[in-house]
Amino acid sequence: MEKLRVLMAEDSEDDLLLVLRELKKGGFEPDYKWVTDAEGFKRALEDDAYEIVLSDYSMKGFNALNALELLKACGAEIPFIVVSGSIGDQTAVQLMKQGAADYIMKDNLNRLAEAIRREVRENKIRLERKTAGAQLRESEERLRLAMEASLEGIWDWDIQNNKKYFSPAYNKIRRETEASDDSYGFLIQDILPEDKDPVIDKINAMLEGETDISDCEFRVDDGHGGYRWIQAKTKVVSRDSEGRPLRIVGTNVDITKDKNTQEELKEAAELYEKLLSTLNEGIKIIDLEGNVKWANDNTLNLYGLENLSEIVGHSCDEFIDKTSKAAAKEHFRKCAENGHSEGVELTVFRKDKKWIECESSASLVKDKNDQPAYIVAVMKDVTEIKKNEEMVKRLSLAIEQTADTIFITNRNGVIEYVNSALLNIYGYDRDEVVGHNPRIFKSGIKDRDFYKTMWDTIISGETFRAEVINKRKDGTYAFEDRNITPVKDEEGNISHFLSVGRDITERKLAEITQKKSERRFSNILKTAQDGFLIVNQEGYITEVNDAYCSMTGYTRSELLKMHITRLDVNEDLESSGERIKQLTLNGSGRWEAVHRRKDGSLFYVEVSVTMSQTDDNSMISFLKDITDRKKLIEELVSARDKAEEMNSLKSNFLANMSHELRTPLIGVIGYAEIMTDMVKDSDVLDMAQTIFNSGHRLLRTLNLILDLSRIESNRQEIDYQEMNVSEAVSESVRIYENIIRAKNLQININLPDQPLVWELDPGMFDTILSNILDNAVKFTNEGGISVSVTVMVSGGERNLSVEVKDTGIGIDENSLALIFEEFRQASEGMSRIHEGTGLGLTITKKYVDLLRGRIEVESTPGEGSSFRLVFPEAGVKDGEGNQTAETSEGGSESAPAKVQTGAPDILIVDDDPLAIDVARTFLRKIEKISDCADYYSAVEIASANNFNLLIIDINLGGGKNGVEVLTELRKMEQYRDAVAIACTAYASLGDEEHLIAAGFDDYISKPFSAKVLRNKIDKFFPGYGI
Repeated sequence: MEKLRVLMAEDSEDDLLLVLRELKKGGFEPDYKWVTDAEGFKRALEDDAYEIVLSDYSMKGFNALNALELLKACGAEIPFIVVSGSIGDQTAVQLMKQGAADYIMKDNLNRLAEAIRREVRENKIRLERKTAGAQLRESEERLRLAMEASLEGIWDWDIQNNKKYFSPAYNKIRRETEASDDSYGFLIQDILPEDKDPVIDKINAMLEGETDISDCEFRVDDGHGGYRWIQAKTKVVSRDSEGRPLRIVGTNVDITKDKNTQEELKEAAELYEKLLSTLNEGIKIIDLEGNVKWANDNTLNLYGLENLSEIVGHSCDEFIDKTSKAAAKEHFRKCAENGHSEGVELTVFRKDKKWIECESSASLVKDKNDQPAYIVAVMKDVTEIKKNEEMVKRLSLAIEQTADTIFITNRNGVIEYVNSALLNIYGYDRDEVVGHNPRIFKSGIKDRDFYKTMWDTIISGETFRAEVINKRKDGTYAFEDRNITPVKDEEGNISHFLSVGRDITERKLAEITQKKSERRFSNILKTAQDGFLIVNQEGYITEVNDAYCSMTGYTRSELLKMHITRLDVNEDLESSGERIKQLTLNGSGRWEAVHRRKDGSLFYVEVSVTMSQTDDNSMISFLKDITDRKKLIEELVSARDKAEEMNSLKSNFLANMSHELRTPLIGVIGYAEIMTDMVKDSDVLDMAQTIFNSGHRLLRTLNLILDLSRIESNRQEIDYQEMNVSEAVSESVRIYENIIRAKNLQININLPDQPLVWELDPGMFDTILSNILDNAVKFTNEGGISVSVTVMVSGGERNLSVEVKDTGIGIDENSLALIFEEFRQASEGMSRIHEGTGLGLTITKKYVDLLRGRIEVESTPGEGSSFRLVFPEAGVKDGEGNQTAETSEGGSESAPAKVQTGAPDILIVDDDPLAIDVARTFLRKIEKISDCADYYSAVEIASANNFNLLIIDINLGGGKNGVEVLTELRKMEQYRDAVAIACTAYASLGDEEHLIAAGFDDYISKPFSAKVLRNKIDKFFPGYGI
């Protein structure tokens, strides 16, 4: 039985059964769908697929013609046979014209089965042909598209019919054929003469039947005085009975770039070969078995070889001395495993039986499949370097171990080396000396002429020698016999100075105490600028110089035998004895003291004392008058105290000024904003908008002055946070969109594809960018403004770049130096046109500096300006990242919100009726609002109600403040969790943290806008503020 999917349109069930019996009789197993009307017929076609449609001609409200129209409309290609009780010839013709495949009378169904088989079979053939045709067209289209898109030029020569086809790519690669002939001239017409003969030979070989395939490369004229390289592949598709070609096809590919690349690679290889041959290092290529594949000339020189054959194919360690064999193998193994091995020292045993010391480095090279291919080893002769290093090491040990003090300076007198003996004697650490000038040892005893003579001597190339008195780190003195010798380079120029000293302190102190070389030391004492005393163990002066006599006003004879306590106002016999005891134990000391002059006046001295090494235990003292220094310190301390007092006064003044200006501004700005929402008259609306803008201009000026004050008083802290720079820039630009549109300017923002996160102070960054954008909008009347955000990478460092460009008035070169100064504008001569205080760029520059960034400006008068902000990647260092106290109109968003579910019931506590009226108007959509003016009223009203939102002014005047109000209300059970928003006109540094710590949930500064106040309400009562 043949299965048959059939759609039956018949309104008579008896006739339906009659047809079904006939189908089964004819060998079919019908899977049928029975419908009786048009709706059922249409639905059946939509729901399923059929092999044949059998339809009665006439049914109730529906006939075969209707069924045929529905079949055509659905687009299904299904044979349609009419099975009817009676039908006229005219109707039958009409059905056939409409697309019926056949019609059969119900009283003669014996040919129904055969008709169905015939129509199903023929329909299948039609569908297959249609599908094959579509596939053929699709295939041809794909081939056409592929040929058009292909970089290969394709040609097809039908020799028998003398037809030629050239793909679009062929006509781009080769010049088009000038004439259509029956020769192969089109294949060679543009080939360069010197390349034609080999191509012609290959074509003739194909034409004569010697080969069916040809592949060759040649050059063609490019029509511009040059040439292109072509790779041509040709194939004979068919031949006649005598072997003559009937059809030939071919491809042409432009391989000019490949040829050029090959030539460049060849030149690079030759250059590489020459480079390797000229290097001082020996270079070897070693296979993974450890055998040398190639070596440069210097490798032969290192090993004492003459030919490559003596090393190529040999083991890479053949010339390595046996003492270094193990190190060489480990070197090779480490390179093979890790990809590199550096700084391995090996001993090479040359062919001439000599040893040399070499340093070897090796790198593993991988093939295109990322598999190890070979090793490149670089070897350098370090024999002389090793000898020199050993010599330097011995010399360094000798210098370090000598008892003499040695230091070396560069030509400019900066110490580059110091030995241990000097550090021990002078008491310094090495990093306290290296990098400094030798004047750190200067005692001040020698005068300027002494040092001038020293410098003139050594700079002339001569050695200077003298006995000097230097000062140790602890302030005590050291006597040295010192030699300073110039060190010259290979060209005879002085490059360094070598200073060698021998400590003679003990000998000199003994000579001074024992009056040896009296004349010599009297000269020293006379020329010394500092005071000099020798005091015996009992505290009496036994020697003094002229400098100390001048300090005190006493004569030498008056001072000799005088007790030290008569001069030192802080000394008495008991303390003097105790100090002598300590000096005896320690050997030296240093302190500050107050001495008394002969006229009774006092002066400060710095005393440096060394105990004599002789039997009398005398104290040798050097005294420097530091009275002027002390007075200067006292003046500086006094000035600092006055400055701090003035700074405090300034801060209080600015806070008061902020309050006195912000308080009336709430009325000015607030009522102006209310008027813009309520009035309809355009003139009044313009006046209200003018009042509103003027108030904000005054507020912005006030904020700029306060910002500058904070910066100058070093009270501006930095709050580094990870912030989305892209989002911050977009938000800043959005604020200016209305003004930009009003001025008919274009705005273009270029941001990275991904969100850019950077570590900055968000408040400072917003102020910086707002000031730059504000100027760009203000000074641009035509054209537009662009803002670009990028990350610049240079030298391994990443920097954030934010650039604002405008097509405004520009800045002349002379004015560029002024734009960051306080109260200055580049357009000062146009001040009536361009408003502003001249503080915006000043604060911008200071904020950029605080964030360790920089600001770059480029400008051309009449064309516009470009401001680029650059910030380093690492924003926070250890110890930084304090919370900022910067306050803006919007206040803080840092406190977590206590989200409430019900409607707000508000209590406003403020002694300013204007502020209350403005706030009530801003919040007029909220039903429950109460207000009061002081602490006592607030407590009374609150205790009788159950408010869930408290808006409290901090400065309530004459009585208790807003913090005290909240403190009292928080004691009441109903207000422990109530939302409290602080409101203040002071806007001082630290307000936010102080108020949040005092129990407030948020903070808002006066004057506030309706939007800001409503946002605060909406933060805690979603849906009620906006």
